[in-house]
This record gives sequence, C-alpha cells and structure tokens, in this order.
Amino acid sequence: PNCPVDQATTVTPIVPTTPTLRPGLSNNCPAIDGNSCIFPFLYEGVFYEKCTNIDNFGTYWCAISVTEDGEAFEYRDCSDSCPRETTVSKAGCPAMNGDRCLFPFILDGVTYDKCTNIAGTFYCATEVNSKDKLKSYGVCSSSCPRDTTLASNVCGTVN
Repeated sequence: PNCPVDQATTVTPIVPTTPTLRPGLSNNCPAIDGNSCIFPFLYEGVFYEKCTNIDNFGTYWCAISVTEDGEAFEYRDCSDSCPRETTVSKAGCPAMNGDRCLFPFILDGVTYDKCTNIAGTFYCATEVNSKDKLKSYGVCSSSCPRDTTLASNVCGTVN
C-alpha cells in the first residue's frame, strides 16, 4: 500500500534475509562463517545483546538476519572473539534459592557441567562472567545433575 511518510522521518525496513543493525549498536562480532552477528535479536520472547548458548547444545550462536520484529531469522555459531552470555534453558535445574543453575561454569580453573560436591554439599553457578567463570553460586536442588567426585581443591574424609 502507498502510505504517507513524514518527510522528516527516515524509514529503514528490516528485510529478513538482510542483516540489519539497530541504531547505536555495532556488529563487530563475526560468526564462524564470516557473517556479522546482529544485536540485539529476539529469540522465544527474550532479547539477546550477546551470543547465547540457549537451545544449541552449549554452543554460542547469534542471529545473522532478523525479521522486522527483530526475531532471529537465520543464525550461525559465534566466533571466539564475540561477547557471550550463558543462558539457562527454561528446563534448566533450579538452585535452592530459586535462581537457575548455569552450566558449564569454571571454578578455580576447572570446568564443571554438573553441580560440584564441595564438603558434601552440591553447588552450581547462578551467575558467570563472559568467560564462564563463577561469579555467584547456589546450592543445587535434587533435580540437578551432580558430579559425585569431590572437588580437588577441598579436603574431605572417606568413611
């Protein structure tokens, strides 16, 4: 349809197959195939401003094209130079404080993909930095996966 457009307003359509940036954001993050990531993008009702590992078996990805609503239309795996945010799947296990456990997380140089046993209590990360290092933790609920070996940095007694 021919709609009147205010001459003072510039309209830039977002075409699903053409990566488009939102004003003020850059796409200095290349996907592994060389395409540029587009931030922010919308995926299942959540906006992402960094690469996410949700619903991709732990591999970080980004949108390389979006719909006119900003929904990820095409995606690719992110290169190592891209900013990342660890995202818990909606089905992720809860910590006892109500936060969700984040996997993998790094504690004292060791990468964990399950709750870790420290002095008989199982812990997980509830917040990590961009390199997956633990920032905050919680006690794992009984529904969380558990690593039954004792962490190497703790002293324990075997009965």
